[in-house]
Amino acid sequence: MCVLAPAEHFFSIDDSGKLNINPQKQKDLNGLVFSVGRVLFNSDIDIDFYLIKLAKEEERVELSFIGCVKDLKKAWLGSFAPGELGIRRIFDLKKYNKEDLSGMKRFEEVAWPDFLVKQIRQRLKVKFPGKVELVGKYKEGDEFIFILAASQGNTKIIPFVLKTIARVIEVYQFEAFNSIRLLDINTGELNILDKERLKRYR
Repeated sequence: MCVLAPAEHFFSIDDSGKLNINPQKQKDLNGLVFSVGRVLFNSDIDIDFYLIKLAKEEERVELSFIGCVKDLKKAWLGSFAPGELGIRRIFDLKKYNKEDLSGMKRFEEVAWPDFLVKQIRQRLKVKFPGKVELVGKYKEGDEFIFILAASQGNTKIIPFVLKTIARVIEVYQFEAFNSIRLLDINTGELNILDKERLKRYR
């Protein structure tokens, strides 16, 4: 389910490129998410994800939120710790050039592997701000491939990355893969784990 809304004063971007959410508009955003949830929960349609786009057309900037419908249900039932729902949503900030403004109003279907990779990346950036960068790719029905760039000397990063990969995949019960590869491009360390070995890191 996709919703396009004018951003108005929902967010701003400072001179350093940092995203700032207007706390006074947070209530309106939560209300929008609540409305999306009410529509979904009163429908018989089987939907996995909701996508909300907040667009600033004059500035050619768009902020999108991708969330899992089941996560929304769990949050309403009080199954999450405070803040868990927020970290399960994918935040994506895009700036468009003048020739591609149509992209601001274009919606693409969310695929489970892409959602998982983006959430893993987001969790790492929250845990190690400014210290890690992760990209991932999914080979259909076979393997997740991750490439990690991390600050050197931190021995906790690799174990945390593997634990995060294992837990995110387990939480969403994604089974359409046989193994994962994690390459640290700074050290050259390569971890290859099949599905069963990955479960040990949960």
